[in-house]
Amino acid sequence: MTPTTDTAIEVVQGDLSAYREGNTGVPYVHRFESGKPGPHVLINALTHGNEICGMVAAKHLLDTGVRPSIGTLTVSFAHVEAYDAFDAAKPFENRQIVHNLNRIWSDELLGGTEDSPELRRARELRPVVAAADHILDIHSTSQDVVPFWVYPDFSRNADAAAAIGLPSVHLVMPNGLGSGTPLIQHGAHAGADAPGAAMVAECGQHFKRATAEV
Repeated sequence: MTPTTDTAIEVVQGDLSAYREGNTGVPYVHRFESGKPGPHVLINALTHGNEICGMVAAKHLLDTGVRPSIGTLTVSFAHVEAYDAFDAAKPFENRQIVHNLNRIWSDELLGGTEDSPELRRARELRPVVAAADHILDIHSTSQDVVPFWVYPDFSRNADAAAAIGLPSVHLVMPNGLGSGTPLIQHGAHAGADAPGAAMVAECGQHFKRATAEV
């Protein structure tokens, strides 16, 4: 889709400053422990600054007091710096500031000397991602498409997506992205013996209300 100035913005861009403090020592990261044994699930939003649906979902979880009955739930807003740069007249331009935050999760880049807002944020989030058994990374697209799953070709991911049910469309990556390392393939999550599922939910077009409702 070619960015235009007449793109309909159906979802309100909310102020996230109230969520900055969190409770983990990492800005915009909130963790809730049940006190009972169980998996650690990470719900991540705003890997890209203009993918507003994840913000809506993460705010809903926090505002309604959703808590795990077992294990641990972590909710994170990944790239608030890009999100805060949103301009309704140029709604496609705050996806990232320098790097694509969803392509820089290799140990080489995170452990290297290169610097950018995205690399700094990924380094902050690195222990958050590493601590999770299961990851749901919430995204949207520039195109007006039906929602779909994206995940590496491991049965644990297919099983989790099938158990959740929707979306019904699955995009399986047998050989990864081929253009960098995404968050869901960072560290132990890249291997066949990873602790759990790590998936992207693509919820529809960035600015549609229906996308945020997925």
